[in-house]
Amino acid sequence: MSNPRSELPARPAPVSRSVSRPGRRGTADFNKAKFASLAAFLEYVDPFLAAWPADVPVAAEVRNKVWMTAALGDCLRRHNAVWVLPDQAWMPSPLSVVERLDAVTGPFAYIRLLGDRAAVDALTPTLDHIVIDRTGQVAEDARTGRRVREQPLRGVRPGDGAATRGTDDVSGTI
Repeated sequence: MSNPRSELPARPAPVSRSVSRPGRRGTADFNKAKFASLAAFLEYVDPFLAAWPADVPVAAEVRNKVWMTAALGDCLRRHNAVWVLPDQAWMPSPLSVVERLDAVTGPFAYIRLLGDRAAVDALTPTLDHIVIDRTGQVAEDARTGRRVREQPLRGVRPGDGAATRGTDDVSGTI
């Protein structure tokens, strides 16, 4: 009896890159010393994304507020890479980015709800209850989802439903 898994084509090994901080997991590939400017970062990430398998979705999350620019969006769009918009204390809000730039760069939109972990940690040692009421910010993030829904997604065929998947579920709870 043959093993159907052995007949599948080999899949590329997963690639993960993250900012390295002392005592934390990650690699040193993406850090302030190596990428002192957006241009230096794009010089590295552009060929990285070009080499990424076209049939494997990829998303990029940049946590440098100065780099949230059309140049970053253009690079991601060239490679059909999703621009992750983090809802994080020191970053511009996802809605402000979507209002200012064409932030839909790939086949789906990604708004990452992170909040302000330092503020939460200052108020409680446990994460088993609501510490900060973020109702207003979550409502703004839902507005961001509705705004993104109005923009065409890259690499999506009309009528496949991906352009609206998920946004109605979020906005209906606000």
